[in-house]
Amino acid sequence: MAAAKGQRNKRPNHVKATSKTTQVQRRDNGYKRSTEITDGQGRQYNRDATVTRDREAGSKTRDVLWTGPDGQTATRQDVVTRTDDGYSRSTTHTGPEGNTSERQVISAWDPETKTWTKQVTYDRYDFDQD
Repeated sequence: MAAAKGQRNKRPNHVKATSKTTQVQRRDNGYKRSTEITDGQGRQYNRDATVTRDREAGSKTRDVLWTGPDGQTATRQDVVTRTDDGYSRSTTHTGPEGNTSERQVISAWDPETKTWTKQVTYDRYDFDQD
């Protein structure tokens, strides 16, 4: 799944598919969506996403697992929580080489000025460095 310098990583949703099958299983507090993609060379990619809602807490969690044709995996977790004046979102992505990135978003609405404010912080950690 690693791309050459200057090229975008090819995750399953960036692959030109010749076959794509998606199944959705509904649950009381969310759903699970599984997608299998086969490209023109017969390589198979999988994406499994599980979304869980906690209505009482005002939050939603999405866990995604990508698996490439070579067995490498990547994961992503999003946690979105409502706040009194907006929302917060925390995202963690772990790539096939173990590199991790984190993104934090805090967004708020000011009704007096009718303005959304959004603050984003982003950190990337490379574990393969000496």
